Amino acid sequence: AQALQQYALVASAPAPAPSQAGADTSVLERDLAALCALLEQSDMEALQVYEDLRHRHGAALGPDLDLLDQAMAALDFANAATLCRAWKAAAPG
Repeated sequence: AQALQQYALVASAPAPAPSQAGADTSVLERDLAALCALLEQSDMEALQVYEDLRHRHGAALGPDLDLLDQAMAALDFANAATLCRAWKAAAPG
């Protein structure tokens, strides 16, 4: 229940712009890999990792983040993992 309350606060907050001009793609790739791994294991720690990813890379992910927000809000880790894998595949590098 506490994780759901914490996530509700995170999901309702707007994603801030990254502190640097453009997100560092190697950090984004690392963060996406960590999130995907947790989502594939249905690990509730994915909520915290997702919160960090939103704050660090929200602007870089743009409107696509809305789909992941919806999946995470519903605790639909299978769908969230699918979205995460698609982002990883499309990431430059």
